[in-house]
Amino acid sequence: MIMLRTVLLVALALSPCAQAYKVLGLFPHPGQSHFHFFQPVLKGLAEAGHEVTVVSHFPEKNPPPNYRDMPLEGMTSLSDSVSFELFEYRPGFGHFMEFFMLYNWGKEACANALNSTAIQTILDSKIQYDLILVEQFNSDCMLGIAHQLNAPFIGLSSCPLMPWHYDRVGNPPLPAYVPALFMGYTERMDFSQRLANWITVQSFKTLYSWFNDAAANKLLRERFGEGVIPDVRELQQRTSMMFVNQHYSLSGAKPLSPAVLEIGGIHIRDFQPLDGDLQQLLDTADHGVIYISWGSMIRAATLPAEKRDAILKALGRLKQRVIWKWENETLPNQPSNVYIRKWLPQREILCEYNTVGTYW
Repeated sequence: MIMLRTVLLVALALSPCAQAYKVLGLFPHPGQSHFHFFQPVLKGLAEAGHEVTVVSHFPEKNPPPNYRDMPLEGMTSLSDSVSFELFEYRPGFGHFMEFFMLYNWGKEACANALNSTAIQTILDSKIQYDLILVEQFNSDCMLGIAHQLNAPFIGLSSCPLMPWHYDRVGNPPLPAYVPALFMGYTERMDFSQRLANWITVQSFKTLYSWFNDAAANKLLRERFGEGVIPDVRELQQRTSMMFVNQHYSLSGAKPLSPAVLEIGGIHIRDFQPLDGDLQQLLDTADHGVIYISWGSMIRAATLPAEKRDAILKALGRLKQRVIWKWENETLPNQPSNVYIRKWLPQREILCEYNTVGTYW
């Protein structure tokens, strides 16, 4: 019944002639690339006439009408925060190290959000929200806020389903042919890969319960008192739906319960014109442009010098022009055909007629 109510609510919310609803977004994770996926959903609801309140680290510079930001403070954005050292000499159990990195991020973001002015203002307002959109990534402590507000919630994931997400939406993990996000496998796994995949899925589900859920419960008890908020494992089962940043055309066909909706690509909106210097850089490249970026979190400048110089030596032999997302002002041993910028509009560059290749 709760899921049916939520489905009807979403259907009505997406209709421009529907009654306006009060929607709250809870996004405590300080990852900008994650929020780039969520923001168009939130802005789309506001543009459809609904009252949207957003708790996040990334307030909108030019919010549309009906869009209200409640900024979180006290944490640094994770942009350009991951060093290449994490990937050097990566052992076979390296994905377990990644799990505990996510755990620490989630615990810190949870504590910061629960004790923030933004969350306190939301709770004090006594507004009855019709729907809550909450990121489901590495902590479920925001489900405690949804419980306090007595509103149905939909989970949003900026990546494919994590091993600990399947149970809450009644979806079988099927590790025999559905690879875990952390493994880097395709559906065509051999026996040893299937075994490793099964071990990873079962281990991560258990670890998430032992560590992430336990940490969320502890922080919620500290914030609201003993017995006020149910165990987050119980709250997870109240997830009405999950909107997931994946699409079968790229990630392969897999069985999904009716509570899981693939919305990969929804964040792709109208293109913005390139600035004059960058546009000229692309237009005057007689042999095309190669674009290099390792995402918003990995700091390219931490690349070991010998590997950096080997890449630059190879790039210097090319006749193409190379545009590289590089966070520092200078790039040692930079060839004349390599251009660096601290930030680049990735989508616009990739869709330029003169872009002939990318390395990421």
